[in-house]
Amino acid sequence: MSARPSSLPGSARRLRRQLRQQFLEAGVDASRPGFYDQPAFRHRVRQDPTLWQAYARYVFALEPSAAYLQRARLAIHRTAAFIHAELVADGRPGRCLEAATLLSRLLERQGIWNVVVAGAYQAGLPSGHRLNFGPLSTNERVGFTAHTWVYAPPFAVVDVSLQQQPLPGWALRQLPPVLLQEEGEPGVLQGPEFFSATGQRLFEQRHGRPPTVEDVVTLAPEIGVALDLFPPLTFQHEQVEFLYIPLTPRVLDGAFDETTTFRLNGKAPVTLQRQFLAQSGQSVAHS
Repeated sequence: MSARPSSLPGSARRLRRQLRQQFLEAGVDASRPGFYDQPAFRHRVRQDPTLWQAYARYVFALEPSAAYLQRARLAIHRTAAFIHAELVADGRPGRCLEAATLLSRLLERQGIWNVVVAGAYQAGLPSGHRLNFGPLSTNERVGFTAHTWVYAPPFAVVDVSLQQQPLPGWALRQLPPVLLQEEGEPGVLQGPEFFSATGQRLFEQRHGRPPTVEDVVTLAPEIGVALDLFPPLTFQHEQVEFLYIPLTPRVLDGAFDETTTFRLNGKAPVTLQRQFLAQSGQSVAHS
């Protein structure tokens, strides 16, 4: 399975045409990465928040040329390494949203299509332990921000923050510092992967059994909708078995150059962009 979830090219093309028409009717030019920054998109999405999902589905349905994919691989490798170095220097655990968002924006400025994805992930470690980063911590419905990564063709998963999570050192050392994964298989879901360790323990205490996918959809019906839009992906990287479950796109609120909320290693996004360009000698494709 490639980075594009659909294995049916004709279906992907039809979806892309439908979404392009939807954007056109909203007055949005969908020809360049990051087109959600356009005023027309921002205006319309306030009335219809599902437009964020439409943007993500549009990127997921892309069928890039071989020349584009070659350029994208180089840009993604280079940019992921830069953001990871800044994340390590920052030193704070749990910065996956900031790291993924800044990575995404730097890629967009290089003309690289991508989506920041929030969801759940599970890692089966060589030691035999299993890590669950799920959005459900109790029986209450919650948001989708258990973990955040980037989808950027040809990579189905670009994750620069696995070793910067609030986990014991023995677990972090078994995870890759930067994960760039192109291929995988459709993920098989059972239910516990949507829960944190505390959440699963509470569920089992209350119900006397492990949670099922049906339980998850009952607790959070929006997860069922998300699973229909964004299929989960499983793969092995070195000796770690990964399961990534995309649930919703996450987008920086506000223009990249004006954002002060997101900081990494004490630096605002615009400062990181200037530093990246100076180090890489690359030009920026402004959207």
